[in-house]
Amino acid sequence: DKGKELKDQAAGKVDELKGKAAQATQAAQDKGKELKDQAAGKVDELKGKAAQATQAAQDKGKELKDAAGKKVDEAKGKAEELKGKSAQAGQVAQDKAKDVKDAAGKKVDEAKGKAEELKGKSAQAGQVAQDKAKDVKDAAGKKVDEAKGKAEELKGKSAQAGQVAQDKAKDVKDAAGKKVDEAKGKAEELKGKAESKGEELKGKAAQATQAAQDKAKDLKDKAADKVTEVTNKARAEGSYLQGVAAEKMREAREGASDLARKAS
Repeated sequence: DKGKELKDQAAGKVDELKGKAAQATQAAQDKGKELKDQAAGKVDELKGKAAQATQAAQDKGKELKDAAGKKVDEAKGKAEELKGKSAQAGQVAQDKAKDVKDAAGKKVDEAKGKAEELKGKSAQAGQVAQDKAKDVKDAAGKKVDEAKGKAEELKGKSAQAGQVAQDKAKDVKDAAGKKVDEAKGKAEELKGKAESKGEELKGKAAQATQAAQDKAKDLKDKAADKVTEVTNKARAEGSYLQGVAAEKMREAREGASDLARKAS
């Protein structure tokens, strides 16, 4: 009965661990897909923003360049107009044109810097997604370690059940030996009485002795059979539970490899 109870408990625990392993696998797959989708969406969003910023920078640069060209042309025209009037006025116009051009260059550089900043943020988002995938992989590894621990626990219970069966067999054997000793004592007692009462009682004592010996042999044979039966049953039960534990550890290793591959 104890072996059957442990066997049922082991089967139930194996099913429970299989369910938990399946849930952990499904959760890891779902989480990995969710993070992958989020990372892809974030990357696309940042790419779009970077493209918009780049385009805006290009448009702004072109606008400033056109404005600068227009200003330069206006300044050149003004300079040519003032050149005839005063060489000093022409120099002032050239300096003004240079200031406008430098300001336009500064605006273009600022736009380029903004685009580089957005590009860096995109790379940072990719790193965050990789770190999250690593966390999922570590969590899956932890679940596998828990499953291994449960398998080791079942293996320990199997060994304990085997020890209980051996102890029970020893008790049966000791009880049988006690019965044999009691039967021998009874036979000796009857033998003594038979000797005191004569040949008639001696014959009866011999019969009783033979019966006691037969009974003792029968009890001894039954005890040996019972010991063999209990021992074989304990060994079979222990082999079965060890097989279950080995199978569970194999499934845990396969689950770990699968989870590691999926997390990667």
